[in-house]
Amino acid sequence: MTSYGDFAEVYDRLTENVDYDNMARRIVSILIENGIDSGLLLDLACGTGTLISKILSGWKGFELIGADCSSEMLSKAHDKLFKGGHKVLLLCQKMQELDLYGTVSAAFCTLDSLNHLVLPRELIKTFESLKLFIEPGGLFLFDVNTEYKHREILAGSTFVYELDDIFCVWQNSADTDNLLTEISLDVFIEQKGGLFKRFSESFSERAYSAEFLSNALEKSGFTIIGRYDGYSDKAPGKETQRVLYVTRRRK
Repeated sequence: MTSYGDFAEVYDRLTENVDYDNMARRIVSILIENGIDSGLLLDLACGTGTLISKILSGWKGFELIGADCSSEMLSKAHDKLFKGGHKVLLLCQKMQELDLYGTVSAAFCTLDSLNHLVLPRELIKTFESLKLFIEPGGLFLFDVNTEYKHREILAGSTFVYELDDIFCVWQNSADTDNLLTEISLDVFIEQKGGLFKRFSESFSERAYSAEFLSNALEKSGFTIIGRYDGYSDKAPGKETQRVLYVTRRRK
């Protein structure tokens, strides 16, 4: 799993199309519906901290912890949150090695971060770690890319992102039998004088079936209380690309 070193430099620019406002509204709405209208929350694999910033700017009563395996991403998150006047504890930790100082009322993990755990045992270890640090009765929300997306959208596809000063080529190669997708990024950033800085990143994703996730969550102490088509309030369909899971940590 990559640490997103150079990629942190351009991550926010290349994810400008992500509707963080809607994600924040949906997450907070679900928390409030389940009796969590304040308290300490964990953003697992928080990246550059955009979702943390949205939640802290939009709702009172919540405190946030952010954890990510990339120190470069966390550096961007620190700068962003500091400029926004937010005090947030940021921890450089892998998802499967989570170690907090206490418990949280709820945790969330977004933008298919769990798909990057390509070994099933690593995913299960992450669920088991979360059980230790989410209060009994607390919530764990996460989204995953679906089997449909891996087979029909990602497999063998190439995507090109062209901004004013950034050019990115995203190439996928897939093992559809095992639902594994190898992703390679080549990024060109324009420098002074018209020259370009180039760097490459590569990482992998695995799509997990609904049955596998259900069994793994159940064995790890979580009960699924909702599944949605992305950050909508609709049930997933056959062509859903991203599923949002809402789970409760059993008492």
